[in-house]
Amino acid sequence: MARQLTPLALVASLFAGCQVDQQNNILPEEAFVPSVETKETIADVAPPPPYELTLELDNLAVDDFVKMSVTGAAPGENVIFLRGTGEGVTCPPGFDPLCVDLSGADLAFRGSSQIADADGEATMYFGLPANPDLVGQRVYMQAIVYTPEVKYSNVVVSEVSAGLPCTDDLFEPNDSFEASRTIPSGSWENLSICGDLEDWYLLDANEGDILNFGISFLDDEGDIDLQVYDDSGYLVAGSYSVGDSEEVEVIASADAPVYVRVYMYRDEGIEQQGNVYDMTINRTPSELSFCEPDRFEDNDTPADAFDLSGFGLISGGGVTDVFDELTSCEADGPSDYDTYSVDLAAGETIAVYLEFLDAEGDIDVTLLNLAGATLDSSSGVDDDEYVSFTAAEDQTVIIRVQLYSDDGIELIGGNDYTMSVTVGTGSMFDARLLGIDFGPHEGQTITAALVDLATGEPIAGDSQVVVGGAVDFPFPDVMDPEGSYEWHVWADVTGEGVCDAPPTDHVWLIDAGQAFTNIVTEYVHDVEFTDVCATF
Repeated sequence: MARQLTPLALVASLFAGCQVDQQNNILPEEAFVPSVETKETIADVAPPPPYELTLELDNLAVDDFVKMSVTGAAPGENVIFLRGTGEGVTCPPGFDPLCVDLSGADLAFRGSSQIADADGEATMYFGLPANPDLVGQRVYMQAIVYTPEVKYSNVVVSEVSAGLPCTDDLFEPNDSFEASRTIPSGSWENLSICGDLEDWYLLDANEGDILNFGISFLDDEGDIDLQVYDDSGYLVAGSYSVGDSEEVEVIASADAPVYVRVYMYRDEGIEQQGNVYDMTINRTPSELSFCEPDRFEDNDTPADAFDLSGFGLISGGGVTDVFDELTSCEADGPSDYDTYSVDLAAGETIAVYLEFLDAEGDIDVTLLNLAGATLDSSSGVDDDEYVSFTAAEDQTVIIRVQLYSDDGIELIGGNDYTMSVTVGTGSMFDARLLGIDFGPHEGQTITAALVDLATGEPIAGDSQVVVGGAVDFPFPDVMDPEGSYEWHVWADVTGEGVCDAPPTDHVWLIDAGQAFTNIVTEYVHDVEFTDVCATF
């Protein structure tokens, strides 16, 4: 996956005496002036030992990066790179490796430092401007280590060249965010980065589109990195390896253009100025969507809790009020909370049932008093959560819903849920059995009983004659919160009024589930029987 990075930063143009740091910023050379102990006289400086550092120079060409490489340092030593122009040296014999004559220089003297790696190697890049007057200039280079002992390289003298040309591609000019050129999905070959060192593209996208961007190139010719921005200029993702390719995959967050920045981190300049690359863009339309605030926002803290009682949305009396199409989004607020308040009278019980798909994002629910103390909580790792509380006195209860984690399979940035709230006293939940396709028993008597699994005893029951192939058994306010129940159903096929074991009479056992809210069970007639005649 692509890493999340910092927002867009302005990148300065390359100029002589610039150093590329590890964060891909172009910084003024003054930021790298070495800290060196000053000697009062030349006699205070001990004559240097023989040359212990090896300095190599590559690609001294205008409008390009110059590479200075040093070997022979100790790991962690501060290697100072000196460079300038002039004729000869002026130091006394024995000191000349430490002195580069800068008289009459057209390229000002620069000193920069780099820390040697574990192999005792240090590398510095600096840019030469696109100035044809520099071609033919002699430039003197040297590398020095001052501590803990003086080490130095020989002085390398080279002449600035014009360099091999870099040919603009068909999308130029596209050297800035504002100058981005539209590019469709597909594969594009032989694109080039020249003196501008960056190319910008834009791709039209719709919310939820999966976008994949890939570039391939020869890293030995120049390292190229890849970034993706949204239409406000915010950096979404980037790829920064040191191989021959980069790849970024993002999901479009809106119906808006997505911007791609391809830029050169450094230019080795072995065969040409700049580098060439191939780019592939794949856009996959998706059914994914992004979590949006629901109708009760902003209700992110207990102080901002939406008052369900005050708005008359709580019926009371054991009636279950269902609030659907609710969302718990990452952007909702502190700790991703949704909060609601409900007023209870002494002796009333509140039961809250959340229905959601845990695979899309885990949601927890807590009941709090106004002082912030927990009255009940549920934090499972499966679908749905349930809490309840009985008030000993008149009080207000806060329902706090929290998005604990977001798996983002279909809804990005959160999850949706349905919240059922029941307020009442004693047994609160209704049970209802709907018999479907009972035509084979038309005109016969069907008896249904609701059985409490905690006691094994029926708590409600009734009989009715099948009319139109259907039966309907409603039992209001019979189930205790969190109780578990099942239906026992008997069809008096013989008409004798006595339950005979199946298949003489037809008898069924039907699971009703746990009472987190009102239960409606729909049962389609079948011939798979269970002998529960003992109930009748």
